[in-house]
Amino acid sequence: MSLLEYAQLVLAGLAGVGILAASSRAAAAPRGGGTDAAFWYCFAGAVAALVPLLWAYSLGPAAGGTVLALLLLAGIPAAAHVLKTNRRPVPPDPAWQPAADTHAALAARWLAYELNPAPPPGAEVLTDPAAPATSAMVRALDRANRLRPDPSALPAAQRTSAYILAVAEFSRRLDEAEAAAGISRTAGR
Repeated sequence: MSLLEYAQLVLAGLAGVGILAASSRAAAAPRGGGTDAAFWYCFAGAVAALVPLLWAYSLGPAAGGTVLALLLLAGIPAAAHVLKTNRRPVPPDPAWQPAADTHAALAARWLAYELNPAPPPGAEVLTDPAAPATSAMVRALDRANRLRPDPSALPAAQRTSAYILAVAEFSRRLDEAEAAAGISRTAGR
């Protein structure tokens, strides 16, 4: 083999290993998408790494075998990392679930006013964002929506507590907006 062929072999090996390592790292990222996404990232990386492997085999069987060995050696730790990352159990955070249930009930209560074609007298104030109480309620709803934790993500205590406080604020602001509209709520409704 000539010096140029050795350089091509090194380039093919580095390209193949780099492609496989980049795809497995993307699959193992926190927002990687789970086991299905990990499979497709690694599959795409292996297919892309096939090009340098075939290039190396065009130089000779020994060159192709060398690049294949490099790819396998790079793939083993990458696959182990992907499997370890994607098998991490996600413990549920029980603290946010009651707040999420309350949040859904409050949002449904507000949407009953928002989507009602014949609202009760005074309820049109609840759909007018120019009204101060309604504006404050909509801001509290938006904050609760933004802070709502993803149930599939690892819980963060400070985010959960901020979400619980935001739902409580939304509840208070909805009560105030209803009171400002002259709507009295009966227990259980």
